[in-house]
Amino acid sequence: MKNLLCLQQYTHKMTEDKLYPLQLEDVFFSKIEFSRHHDIREDINIEYIVEINIIETDVHDKVQVNVRIHSKENKLIELLVELVSLFAPTAGKPMPERNKIFEFVNDRGIFILWPYLTQIIYYITSQMGITPLKIHVPFNVRLIDREEEPKG
Repeated sequence: MKNLLCLQQYTHKMTEDKLYPLQLEDVFFSKIEFSRHHDIREDINIEYIVEINIIETDVHDKVQVNVRIHSKENKLIELLVELVSLFAPTAGKPMPERNKIFEFVNDRGIFILWPYLTQIIYYITSQMGITPLKIHVPFNVRLIDREEEPKG
């Protein structure tokens, strides 16, 4: 008896309505600061805070998304990384409405930017004589539009 392997070729063309409304145009680090205590003898766990700011730029049809990661009070290691990114509407699409921008950053934007952050943190901490830090994707983070927060 012969074993037959059947492969089906699957192609999927994204339709216009399925395209993400924004695409990454530029990304860079605006600040990278790390320090460590000289007496670290074991693997450490670090608690960190993630801050995400969406800024409407003066540049026509661009959205700036800043991500800041910093350690909570920790005497063994301190880190601060700030990333600045610029998103533009997907080719041929208008700038999405404000709520769609927040939805995009919540659902896709953070996952587009996160590898830049994890790689720099992993690389730099690996050069500090400690086990490299792995910063996990904040799956449970939801952005809040501060302009739409209830006042009071």
